[in-house]
Amino acid sequence: MVDAKKDLSALRQGTPEVDRAILDGIWNYAVSRNLNEWPTVRETNIRFSIAGAADVLSRFPADAIFIAEEKSATRYRLSFLGLLLSSAGPQCENLLTRYLDYLRQRARADFEVRFIKSDEVKRALNLTEEGVMLLGQGIFLGQFHGDRPAGGGPVWACDVPHDLDALMLVPDLLRYVRDRALKGVGGPSLAQTASASGRGPLPSSHTGGPVADVLLEPEQAHTLEILVEASRSTPSDQRQPFRAVQLGTGAGDLVLLRHPGVSHDQTVMNWGDLEHLAAAGLIRLEGKATSCKFDVTSRGHRHYEELKVKQGESVTRVEEVVRTYLNAPQFGARHAAAFAKWEEAERMLWDSDSQDKATTIGHLCREAHQEFATSLLVHHPNTKAPPDVQKSKDRLRAALTTAAIPSERVAQLAESLGAYWSAVIDLAQRQEHGLQNPSDPLTWEDSRRLVFMTLVAMTELDRTTQKRA
Repeated sequence: MVDAKKDLSALRQGTPEVDRAILDGIWNYAVSRNLNEWPTVRETNIRFSIAGAADVLSRFPADAIFIAEEKSATRYRLSFLGLLLSSAGPQCENLLTRYLDYLRQRARADFEVRFIKSDEVKRALNLTEEGVMLLGQGIFLGQFHGDRPAGGGPVWACDVPHDLDALMLVPDLLRYVRDRALKGVGGPSLAQTASASGRGPLPSSHTGGPVADVLLEPEQAHTLEILVEASRSTPSDQRQPFRAVQLGTGAGDLVLLRHPGVSHDQTVMNWGDLEHLAAAGLIRLEGKATSCKFDVTSRGHRHYEELKVKQGESVTRVEEVVRTYLNAPQFGARHAAAFAKWEEAERMLWDSDSQDKATTIGHLCREAHQEFATSLLVHHPNTKAPPDVQKSKDRLRAALTTAAIPSERVAQLAESLGAYWSAVIDLAQRQEHGLQNPSDPLTWEDSRRLVFMTLVAMTELDRTTQKRA
């Protein structure tokens, strides 16, 4: 039997400092971006004077580091083992051991505990903000969670692990953590990615763990999207399994879905699609078509994120119709700061921990509104505009007053867009301060609505006020 403690200690001792520096460089880059982005292969190779990817792969044990092919670039990513072999590893495994012990205490006090929030862990374990972030990243990469993973930032929440019952009986938590790393959680082995050219088959895993091999028909992918978005739109303290029953004789394979996050026009699904998702490990299904319940697995959440990435760049994921216009050089030159803020909010929307970032998304959209009003005033100056950038409604109205609107018909549209703009700003303010109102918690749907409405408002106002040749 492999001794996880001795094995990992030996791997650490056998890792030269020059190689550990590579792991640290990859890890620190990702941490600086809350695990939303990893360094490119080229940037890392140049920074550390590496000949190529094959050179990197040959320096570390299997499953420590792998290569991910994204649409924009090829990137290095660390697995959970790679994290523990980095300089942050000893602190991370200590935090995880303390966290798992705390989790067992919580379970003994409350048998029905389903999710854990970072703020309670921070208080219970007396952690710094940096410690909370590292713990969340360790939970995420080591998959010490249930269907909902922890995020990479300072504020996160996650479901308790599915094997909580077995965890209660683990005699040595440090060995348990190290054994998880040695079993290759968090990515394909190096042998699967290396080749003679240094760039072999490149998995497109988005959150740790290969899911690119899952093949879904369009209808099945759409079903998964409905389920994930319904799950994320439900407040954490109201989460519950999906339930479905057969519609009745003559309805074929159709089932009726019941869940608070599912809209009325999405309640009928095909039983065969659910079976396929279950077979692929994307949902955990119990029962038969006549009556069943199920949850989206962490693998299902990861595959959903990959589906969104594969749909294209950030604007494509929200609205394909305006993508070409937004990417035009003219728009970037006019409203670069506003678009940058919106793009950051949109990127967070598709993160696995997006619900925990709801207030940050609201703040970014509010900043996008301020930047857009300022930019519009640059193109349509009005000395009566209030100088306070926070008065986005009044500043935009001032810009509309001086803009050369081509016709009465378009002027009426501009007036309506001004009212629409005010409503979107109100949404952003509610979103930014939403967590202060526990009786009306924010959901993923609130974030989606705000991001989309902000995009529509900016593009339409810009098009309406442009000078035509």
